Amino acid sequence: MWKNIITQGILQIIILGTILFKGPEIFGYQSSIGVDHNEWNDQSGKHYSMFFNVFVLLQVFNEINARKLKSTELNVFKNFFNNPLFLVILVVTVAIQMLCVEFGG
Repeated sequence: MWKNIITQGILQIIILGTILFKGPEIFGYQSSIGVDHNEWNDQSGKHYSMFFNVFVLLQVFNEINARKLKSTELNVFKNFFNNPLFLVILVVTVAIQMLCVEFGG
């Protein structure tokens, strides 16, 4: 379990750090770092919206990977559809994320 936690933490720090600091250059949108809240608009909001989306989707990815903790169990998708509550939680998480981004402001 510790190996998974540390690996996921490092992976998320690398990905989120890249999106936060190099994302505007990589994806071609305006950076939101240092933008005055009075100058906030849809263009400058894309940066933090993308960061927030990637953060939540990394958590969903982590939920799926956390299903198997033994080093002998590599296939996290084995019996994936046998737990309906898990599937509902995944779908609700993504749906709430979409609602937050689209209508949350």
